[in-house]
Amino acid sequence: GDKWASGSRESAIDAQSREASGSRESRLDRKNAVRQENQPGRENTVRQAHPECRGTVFNDTPASPRFLVIAGGPLFNFILAFLGACFIISAVGYEPTDVYSVTKGYPAEAAGIRAGDVITHINGKRMHNYGDILNYISFHPGRTLTIAFRRGQEKQTAVIEPKFSEEYGRYLIGLSYGGRRRSESLFTTAKYGYYELCYWVDTTFESLKMIVRRQVGANDIAGPVRIVSMLDNTVKESREFGLMAVLLNLTNMCVLLSVNLGVMNLLPIPALDGGRLVFILLEALRGRPVDR
Repeated sequence: GDKWASGSRESAIDAQSREASGSRESRLDRKNAVRQENQPGRENTVRQAHPECRGTVFNDTPASPRFLVIAGGPLFNFILAFLGACFIISAVGYEPTDVYSVTKGYPAEAAGIRAGDVITHINGKRMHNYGDILNYISFHPGRTLTIAFRRGQEKQTAVIEPKFSEEYGRYLIGLSYGGRRRSESLFTTAKYGYYELCYWVDTTFESLKMIVRRQVGANDIAGPVRIVSMLDNTVKESREFGLMAVLLNLTNMCVLLSVNLGVMNLLPIPALDGGRLVFILLEALRGRPVDR
């Protein structure tokens, strides 16, 4: 009986030892597997072991599909912004560059610009809507402006020195515009929706230039918390004018944020999509991947 009990205890101890040893080996196997996954060439090993997975590793696909996949994110930001701009244009119309009136005593009057003229270019840059004109004057304060305009079928130019207004705290040229026009067709809506998209892209790039030149302070840059606060204020201020006003203002904010995300993601910085696209282009030019 004692021998049988002793044998049972030894068997139990042996079983526990084998179980503990098996657990240690299992843990070691898992650690080795993790190390192997982090080793170069692991992807090739996986493909050899699992032929059905061949071609599914993103970094081993050709450069062009990877380029399209990565560029798809910013592209859809711009598509969303374009659709939002089209919604706004279809609801409230667009702002043409027709001059409604000329303020007396300001440079535009002295330059000979009249009501009814259509502004086409400023310093060689095409003006598609009223916002483009305001943008250019705002981002180039005090700069001499060569304005090309159309009077009937006749094309004319005028050189204007903007005048600083103490009342408004900015440079003005003395032109007023006649407000928005209703879009009469889907083509007009899409055209001015595209112009609105270009307006916000231009605004984003000009704002980035001001940040680099330190022309704006930290208080002028909005982070996520401030953006949420701005959205909340937009809803509160628009609520009294009805649901449509809330939707239009939120859509306008959506256009602004979507364009900003699209532009920022395309910047050639390694952590962003733009940086990854640059590496893919280099890979396509060199014929082999960039060394990591």
